[in-house]
Amino acid sequence: MPDEANPIMPFHVDTVCGTGISALPPYLAVPPETVSVSDARQLFVDDYLIDHTDLTRIYYPAKPYAENPVLTPQTAVECDNGICPVAGPFNDGVWFDPDDGMYKLWYHAGWFGGTALALSRDGIAWERPQLDVVPGTNLVLPLNRRRMRDGSTVWLDTGARSPDERWKMFLFEREVDDRNHVLREHGSVLSSADGIHWTFRGNTGPCGDNTGFYFDPFRNRWIFSIRGFSKDWKRMRCIVERDDFFDCRWTTEEPAPWLWCDEQDRPDPVIGFVPQLYDFNAAAYESILIGVFGVMRGPENNVCEANGIPKTIDLELGFSRDGVHWFRPSTGRPFLRSSRIAGRWDRGYLHAAGGIWVDAGDHIRFYYSGWSGISPRLSGSANGGHFAANAMYAGAGTGFATLRRDGFAALCDYSGNGTVTTRPLVLSGCELYVNYICPGGALKVEVLDAAGNVIPGYGADEAVILDGDELSARVLWRANNRLPEHLSPLRFRFHVYRGALYSFRCGNTALS
Repeated sequence: MPDEANPIMPFHVDTVCGTGISALPPYLAVPPETVSVSDARQLFVDDYLIDHTDLTRIYYPAKPYAENPVLTPQTAVECDNGICPVAGPFNDGVWFDPDDGMYKLWYHAGWFGGTALALSRDGIAWERPQLDVVPGTNLVLPLNRRRMRDGSTVWLDTGARSPDERWKMFLFEREVDDRNHVLREHGSVLSSADGIHWTFRGNTGPCGDNTGFYFDPFRNRWIFSIRGFSKDWKRMRCIVERDDFFDCRWTTEEPAPWLWCDEQDRPDPVIGFVPQLYDFNAAAYESILIGVFGVMRGPENNVCEANGIPKTIDLELGFSRDGVHWFRPSTGRPFLRSSRIAGRWDRGYLHAAGGIWVDAGDHIRFYYSGWSGISPRLSGSANGGHFAANAMYAGAGTGFATLRRDGFAALCDYSGNGTVTTRPLVLSGCELYVNYICPGGALKVEVLDAAGNVIPGYGADEAVILDGDELSARVLWRANNRLPEHLSPLRFRFHVYRGALYSFRCGNTALS
């Protein structure tokens, strides 16, 4: 729906008062003396839980599926008359729907074209259902040549106040005239009971074209990650938070400067472009938030347009425990990297799908889109009739990458007997489980009081040795199978010999 109050203007920030994305969060700079932990898995992605350790922390990239891409342009809308074929999330969303046991992929169909839905039983082989929104297609929104869609996010709200709001969408659109000149642009929010039939709920406040959103369950807040530009025209992110997703009519002054690339983001040695934060979205994972930073490594639009190549965007991970400040430990070491190879489906312009990750049993999946820059009809600066679109935006498909459950980082020992001792913890359960790998090695756990003294019956010599590869192994001692119930807080000292420790969990029941 057109918004007369939102003219054509990039969302611009005149004052920078947030944090670069390499700044240390305050909860790590001054950690608490005692930490309360839920019954969710506790990950060692930072030092928040750790008092001291001599183990080595290793961060792991995701492993792209060997048969990528799993979705490529096929329909008339996706193929875009051979101009800019696109069939990938921009960010849109990928979710497993427990109600019907289906994987669901919302994606950008044809550049500046439609929003489509694909379904899958296994998340690998995808089908395009024939829907009634645009008969004979899998589109979930009507096509309108006067409106060009750009970025979007789709979210499964399992705690929705109404069944009609179970699915939520943000959509950025440009209204154009008969000659494709942009008249105005705006963001809007929609809701749906089935993810197919959508109801317009209102326009947002001012935002840029690659804006998105996510839900923070730890604070029960909806977070709008808003594309903005700094006063020197560098891409960055601003933030607006809401208790009610549909209360989204923020003012021009309300979005607060939040995240941008800083001095830790080094230029690609071949491209030589000073990095910018192109995109940012997040989702809760167990006890923390996982953030995906789309770091643009260039070149700038005019160079890509002239050469018909996609912008190079790598996906880097960050972690947050307060929902505002982010710890990004692997600066310059992508979680998923554009291949930079001509002819490859993932040459550049990677975008993480909304929802970020999907549970797949013993591993988790990360769906994303990649662009090849290959157009059947265009090359170089030809735009094919699109507004500001040419081969740089052609040839998009969908792929996924995998990671061991909790496998973002591990504390590792390769030669001796290393240890990690936690801070005093207030626990929510009496059984201890660990995610570890120690083939040919060993893992043992001691339980200490808050002062660091070993509790009788819970010493290293009394611990049952773990020496396998398990995602959720029960920790036992010879005379005890439960943690001390009347002592709090407690510490754990994990002894790792030639192995890796990914996470621990304190609960009252086992999880798969």
